[in-house]
Amino acid sequence: MDLATPAEDQQKSIGRLTRLMARSLSMVWQSARTPFLALIGLQLLNAIALALQVVAVQLALTAVLAITGSTGDLWRLAQPVLLLAGLTAVTAVIASIQVGLGRYAGELVVAVMWKRVLGVATRVDLRKFESARFYDRLHRVKANALTRPYQITRGLVATTGGAAASVGLLIAIVWV
Repeated sequence: MDLATPAEDQQKSIGRLTRLMARSLSMVWQSARTPFLALIGLQLLNAIALALQVVAVQLALTAVLAITGSTGDLWRLAQPVLLLAGLTAVTAVIASIQVGLGRYAGELVVAVMWKRVLGVATRVDLRKFESARFYDRLHRVKANALTRPYQITRGLVATTGGAAASVGLLIAIVWV
């Protein structure tokens, strides 16, 4: 971590964005590996559940169209509806777990970032530490850099989950 490099002097580019994402992923990987992997797994599980929900809706609609009025038809209708309800409940539970796990991973990243910020701030000589320029940069780091690595990584995980859900939905729609 370097507090001496002003952000406005750095050229904005795809390469810089790529390096930023790589450093953010590295930091999250170092500080919250298990919760991060669990979040990725939950994203993929959620994508599978979403695809199965599409299939369950198709099965329920087929059962509704096939109703003739006998009680056996009602049981055939209840099965896909119960499947859909179960998948919806699973999706809600996964989302709830993701929120808690995401907060936990975020706190682990913040703890590691605090250690790094404090390490840099305590190694600086007193004259530089008391300068307004260093104070402004340190304040900016405290305000932004503590949570940004996790936010970037969470965005990448969400994008991965969205891509997996899109692929799952595409497969489910083609299958239907």
